[in-house]
Amino acid sequence: MRNINLNRFVIVFFWIWAISLYTCHAQATLFCQSLFKADTSQNKAYFADLIANKKLKLLGQGETTRIYSLHDGWAIRWPKLGKEQSIEFMEGFIDLQEELKEVGIRVVEIDHERTRSPDFIIVKEEKFLFNGDEFFSKINKPEKLGLSPAERNDIYIKFLEFVDKTWMYESISDVTPRQIGYNGSEWVLFDFYGSHSLPFHKPLLSIKSKNHVFESTEVAISSFEKSTVHWLPKKIEEEVKERISKIRKNQKKLKFFTRRETRMNRSLLIRKTVELLIPDHTKLEFNPLGIIKKTDFFGLGILAQVEIEIKSSIYINNKVSIYQAAFNGRSGRLFLLNRFESGDREKAQKYFNKQLNDTDHYVMSEDFIFVFDRS
Repeated sequence: MRNINLNRFVIVFFWIWAISLYTCHAQATLFCQSLFKADTSQNKAYFADLIANKKLKLLGQGETTRIYSLHDGWAIRWPKLGKEQSIEFMEGFIDLQEELKEVGIRVVEIDHERTRSPDFIIVKEEKFLFNGDEFFSKINKPEKLGLSPAERNDIYIKFLEFVDKTWMYESISDVTPRQIGYNGSEWVLFDFYGSHSLPFHKPLLSIKSKNHVFESTEVAISSFEKSTVHWLPKKIEEEVKERISKIRKNQKKLKFFTRRETRMNRSLLIRKTVELLIPDHTKLEFNPLGIIKKTDFFGLGILAQVEIEIKSSIYINNKVSIYQAAFNGRSGRLFLLNRFESGDREKAQKYFNKQLNDTDHYVMSEDFIFVFDRS
């Protein structure tokens, strides 16, 4: 009789535990499947409670963000820092995701309707078999990843196809092979640092550039010593470099890939060394590098470090993109050349000369003109 009662007690306890677990799971799922309340603070408090009570599964974390499963095929990116510190990288993540998606790079999806940035971002929960770092560390021993040689080769080809889409970037934020994952059918970029101020997020500015997203990187290990980090095996890195260079050479026109104007009105800041033609009547102070030489294009030119802040677009067609911008702190209009490849100086000179009046104050390089506002 005691054994029967004990068995009944165990069965009842099991069902109470199962119902409780299902309720917690269903509670989170139903909430996530519905539209969020207008009051963001309530949503944040709700998720904070679920996270604090360990009702959401932790999928992974980085320096700034933890990612939890919402049990409905989506996940929540939850900031580890305070709200003021979170604004830049949470808003930046959304902006950069949109930018990369627009140019055809396969990137994790965002549920914009349910996202409440900078409090949290809702992203598609991807099921990855491995990330790029794991794949390439075992590429010569595919059986350790549960792959046959033929499967390994197929996945490698898909990796090259993914990399091809990144040709218009020299680097993408802090992305390395660790931040792309293979989900069984394709490679997906699932994580990146979204800060707008990162010096190593570099859209392509010259079609002749040899730099690519997964190239080797020099890292300082002390004040006197640097070490080279190889993200890919050397032969694969060379193949990637060759493919990217070929794609760039096949482009019919030079494009300047710039970050879109964001919901925070942040602007793109370009710092580069260019050779400038500065007309006599243009009064401009800048910090030259001290190298003066003659060129076929400009006559007397000067090599200078410039800072161009692109604020908003004015007009874009197949020949030129015009932006409201600032050149070394002075406002004006920036004309970026779209039609001619870098180095097609004769055509560029003829086109740019048509844009100028005799009274304009301007500076010119082989791929842009900056016309200063009249004071």
